[in-house]
Amino acid sequence: MNPSELPNDREYHEEMNRFLQKERLVLLHKGLPPAITGNIVLALILTYVQEPAFSPAALLAWLIAMVLVLLWRGFIFFKFNRQSAIFRLTKQLFHLRLSTIATGLIWASAPAFLFPENNIALQATLSFVLAGICAGAASSLAIDKVSALGFIAPPLLSLTLAFLLEEGRESLPLALMTILFLGFLTFSCVRGERQFRENISLRCIAAQREKALGNSEARLRSLFTLSPFGIVLSDYSSGEILELNDRLVALSGYTKEELILRDQSELTPNDYEAQELAQRNRLTRTGRYGPYEKEFIRKDGNRVPVILNGVLIQESNGRKLVWSIVEDISDRKRIDKMKNEFISTVSHELRTPLTAITGALGLLANHLKDTLPEPMQNILRIARSNSQRLSQLINDLLDIEKITSGNMDFNLRPHAILPLVEQAIDINRPYAFEYDVELFLSEESVDARVIIDPSRLQQIMANLLSNAIKFSPKGARVTLTVLHRPNDIVRINVSDLGPGIPAAFRNRIFQKFSQADSSDTRAKGGTGLGLAITKELVEKMGGTVNFDSTEGIGSNFWIEFPELPK
Repeated sequence: MNPSELPNDREYHEEMNRFLQKERLVLLHKGLPPAITGNIVLALILTYVQEPAFSPAALLAWLIAMVLVLLWRGFIFFKFNRQSAIFRLTKQLFHLRLSTIATGLIWASAPAFLFPENNIALQATLSFVLAGICAGAASSLAIDKVSALGFIAPPLLSLTLAFLLEEGRESLPLALMTILFLGFLTFSCVRGERQFRENISLRCIAAQREKALGNSEARLRSLFTLSPFGIVLSDYSSGEILELNDRLVALSGYTKEELILRDQSELTPNDYEAQELAQRNRLTRTGRYGPYEKEFIRKDGNRVPVILNGVLIQESNGRKLVWSIVEDISDRKRIDKMKNEFISTVSHELRTPLTAITGALGLLANHLKDTLPEPMQNILRIARSNSQRLSQLINDLLDIEKITSGNMDFNLRPHAILPLVEQAIDINRPYAFEYDVELFLSEESVDARVIIDPSRLQQIMANLLSNAIKFSPKGARVTLTVLHRPNDIVRINVSDLGPGIPAAFRNRIFQKFSQADSSDTRAKGGTGLGLAITKELVEKMGGTVNFDSTEGIGSNFWIEFPELPK
């Protein structure tokens, strides 16, 4: 990785620099004992070899200076290792560098005081010792170019100067070779420190990623453990349960060990075999399944309604696993049942008295319309209209309850579709007349035979036509068309020229109690149940319902049924 690819985050770089300083300090201190030993050995060798050419006092003075600076470095090492933690990194590194440079300066004094004139053998010995000590320093101190160059530059520059001042044919080439050697060591030190920095950067990045991965795993583990939903990991091929959380264990009634040993198919009633196969095929095809509602067999034999969602994952070794989320919907089912029972009870209790009220208001409106004052007639008309709307709401609620509970009867039989559409136009024409809207059957319409319940189709057509009529402008036309579609499908279109359906409402249009204008002051009446009932009725008869709409132009609702062969 290049340095340019490293993160640019300031906090990261500050942390990396601190880590770099610590690592550099630790490694430099680890290298002190062999460095001190090497310096002592080479200093003793040099003084022994140079002793014939120099006075013992000069050699002793140089050796004492060397010993003192090495004792200083030894003290730094001893103090560093006595500390329980690394403090004041900059200060400690400064002392370490200073002692290293001081050692280099002591070696740099050797060519000045211990360089014998006209003695090639002793000059070579001195050069060899200095080259060796500098090469070793360049290797051990490369992680810190300040220490490395501070140590090797003074001795080699001093040796070069000594050669240049020495008379002789060999002196100049030796001086040039020493300079080249210094250049090589300098390049090596600079490159070594750069590699050290890059290695530390990579270690920091790896540490950060490992920490982030650990945090992510901890969060996922918390989610897995504390989730209010059951979560299970299973083998895609065998169905073997590999891991599950406590919520699923509590839901099943088994112990964790018992549940892991059971096959998932044992926990699902046989009634769901076809649905299970369909969901598995979907998982194979798309990599996910659900939401899928089914029942879960507890250890005590009771069935728990659940909703499942799952995804397919593949490990690096090619093994396929499935993560599944199991949501217990027992409370939701119980509340829905209570709500439906309440709606059914209230609706039945209200239907009889409301029918009587509506009938009485109708009689009053018809028999007393010529005798009552105009204000009273308006009040009577409003009361009758509201009672009719309330009756319609109750009827719609009862239909929804029957459909939901599966108690609605369907008399399905083969029937010609075109006569039923014409009948729907005749039935709803008076309602259209109230809104000054014309119902029109397109000349393109064709006849076909389908299997339907005629009375339920009239209920569907009434819902679609009433919506089209209410939302059409005065004087407009609502067009009905019966068409053949590909794959032996018959479609009934109900098209209007109304304002269209807002985009934000389209995904909710077939939901219960959904209306584009849900305010208390909306201009169009309705219960918000008509299209929800229409969808349920169409699907119960094996058909489909949908729509196309353009805001400001109009809408086209259509229902489709399979056509019977002629």
